[in-house]
Amino acid sequence: VLDEKKEKYLGNIYKVDILEYKGSLEESVLQLLNDKEGYVREDSSFFKVFFTIKKLPYLSVVDEKGVFLGILTHKKVFELLEDAWGVHSSKYSVMIGTQDYNGAIQKLSTVLKKYTGIQSLMTFDNDALLVRRIMFTLGEEFNDGELETLLKDLEDHGFRVVYVEEMKNPREVETID
Repeated sequence: VLDEKKEKYLGNIYKVDILEYKGSLEESVLQLLNDKEGYVREDSSFFKVFFTIKKLPYLSVVDEKGVFLGILTHKKVFELLEDAWGVHSSKYSVMIGTQDYNGAIQKLSTVLKKYTGIQSLMTFDNDALLVRRIMFTLGEEFNDGELETLLKDLEDHGFRVVYVEEMKNPREVETID
């Protein structure tokens, strides 16, 4: 909902609010306005956006003066994550397990740089005391003929390969045994 000049953000009204409304149809739409916090600024950090949209169907985006700039949907956030993870620009996704120790990612980087650059990297099990999982993607430039050599090199350096997925089409990801 915007102000009368259609510039300033006032708050959000959701479909459920409209469907459950039992008041007069002559009342101002402002009577339904119950979410004044469903927005982020255009310069908000990714984590601010991520944790705010998690509980809402969409977010309004405003500038530093509260002027409405647009809507950010869950779909757009997922598209940003797909891009960050290299979903559409990677050949392979590899999940490895490793003991949690200082320098594990540096050691992994040292092994990988012999073959290719890292398209993206994520760690899992961040609260685990002993074993963590690391998922990384290999870009389009990766030489398919070196996959088995890379996997053996990872194992030789103490990493356990959990799975490898070929990223042909994100909807048809194929696990390589």
